[in-house]
Amino acid sequence: MNKLTLNIIEYHRDINQVSWEYQYLSEIDRIAIANLVFEASLDYEDKHGNYSMIILASEQHVEKFRNILESNYVQHFIKDVSSEILYNKQTIKKLLSNIRIDNEDLLQKFIEKVENWIYSNLDLDIVLDIINETGIENLRKVDKKFLEDYGKV
Repeated sequence: MNKLTLNIIEYHRDINQVSWEYQYLSEIDRIAIANLVFEASLDYEDKHGNYSMIILASEQHVEKFRNILESNYVQHFIKDVSSEILYNKQTIKKLLSNIRIDNEDLLQKFIEKVENWIYSNLDLDIVLDIINETGIENLRKVDKKFLEDYGKV
């Protein structure tokens, strides 16, 4: 299976403008987008009303999505934040701190899926790197759980 990555897709315009652009996608491209598998996704508006998405998906599906957007001249910016989140250089809660979202349950479910992804991608070297850079007092719950489970092995 292809490695999962966490990506932010920014459109720098509101949802109505992005929807207008999407209506001009070919039927084939709309079906291709509908068939992409995202392990988790969150659509939101930032504090300026710009539409963005955060997706947890395989590198292959992110690339397919990028290619569809680019081939249809849909302006966007995709940033892979996997390492930042995994190595605790950026927290998912801080990353999402400037968003407007009406459904708090949806937000919590997304955060839970990202935390599960973090846990499944941690290894001892990563946790030790985090401790070395930020101190043991700054470990996330997921890092502590990993160490606890690692000690049981």
